[in-house]
Amino acid sequence: MSKNLIIISHAFTPSNYANAKRPYLLARYLVRKGWNVTVLTSHLQVAGGNGSMQDKEGIHVKWIPSFPVTLQNRLERFPELQSLTGRAMQAVIFPDYFALWIRQVARHLRTMDYDCGILNIMPYSALLLQKYGMLDSRWIIDYQEPVYPFLEQRPRTSPFQKWMTPKLIALERQALATCGGVWFTAEAAYERYIKDGAVAASKAAYLPYFYDPEMYPVPEKKPFPRTRMTILYGGNLVAPYRSPYTFFKAWALFLQQHPEAGDEVNLVVYGRMDKKSRQWAADMGLTKKIVLHNPLPYPQFLAQTANADALLFIDSDNQGLFNPGKVADYLGSGRPIFAITEADSGVERLLQSAGMAQFVSGSGEESGAAECFFRLWRSWKSGEWISPSAATQYSLPAVGRRAEGLLEELVEHTAVKSG
Repeated sequence: MSKNLIIISHAFTPSNYANAKRPYLLARYLVRKGWNVTVLTSHLQVAGGNGSMQDKEGIHVKWIPSFPVTLQNRLERFPELQSLTGRAMQAVIFPDYFALWIRQVARHLRTMDYDCGILNIMPYSALLLQKYGMLDSRWIIDYQEPVYPFLEQRPRTSPFQKWMTPKLIALERQALATCGGVWFTAEAAYERYIKDGAVAASKAAYLPYFYDPEMYPVPEKKPFPRTRMTILYGGNLVAPYRSPYTFFKAWALFLQQHPEAGDEVNLVVYGRMDKKSRQWAADMGLTKKIVLHNPLPYPQFLAQTANADALLFIDSDNQGLFNPGKVADYLGSGRPIFAITEADSGVERLLQSAGMAQFVSGSGEESGAAECFFRLWRSWKSGEWISPSAATQYSLPAVGRRAEGLLEELVEHTAVKSG
């Protein structure tokens, strides 16, 4: 059976950016399984200029540029200007500034021969392939983020984008009706789309974010008990988006209830804390227990997760239909995960299935989070090693096998239908 696959992804690299890492690792896995994989991307800037092609670990990578995307790349050294420029383009280009890039992708697809394809959503502009007549039953739409539910939660603010939102939702429905399969990284989103009738259950599959075991070093062996329990957090603690308030409040409450813990717990942050978060830490007497570092390159950060005692995850608001890629990275470390998230969110479900339910608390539930804190500290103090007992279901080998099976079914079904 022929195995020629095309992956369309606006970013393609093994980094901490889950929307780039997911297609990269999946492509690498399928190449090792004998698939011929071609990736059309905008962010992998390879030598050779326009439309250049490069093999990367056996993957055929074609870089397709467009001016808005190139401009954003060149502004990476100026984050504030990059953000301002991005928001300005998002306000006037439908549905986002990748629209010109996806038009170029459509032109390339018309000249290519393939058996099946994976279209990654984000960006929303990827749905324009439906408008250009390039989607059919050979394609799987891979949702990193849902479209219409997210637009309900966070309506667009630009007058132009508000006016165009119904058109985007209609385009999404047409694409879902045309394609051969739909994958979701969050179980809650998978259930929502089926419940709303947006996609047929026979087409849909829950294919979560995954970690690559090859990316983790062997952790250093340190005897128990240690003098301090180190909780690690990667990213920014910024109110209100990633607010540490519940965690800080729970920490302070835990210390009130268990003064014997004293200075036995510290938080190591690879990122930054905003002024409000720093003030909360000071008000609760936690400042000296928090160690701030600059962000690390992705491989080095993974090494740190593998050597921490526990890992902290703080969900942002209205994220019930999302499974952040960071959770999969955390699972790969084999360390306990202390998570603050919405009740019945995708993150809570995922951690429950991985055997980490005892350390999950709701946002704003300081007393419950304090209990989680105590259970974590007690297990560390006793020398127990509580790791995600069922985390391997979120590894690349496990999810990759599932993805390959679905692709093979799609190719076989398409071949029978066309024959």
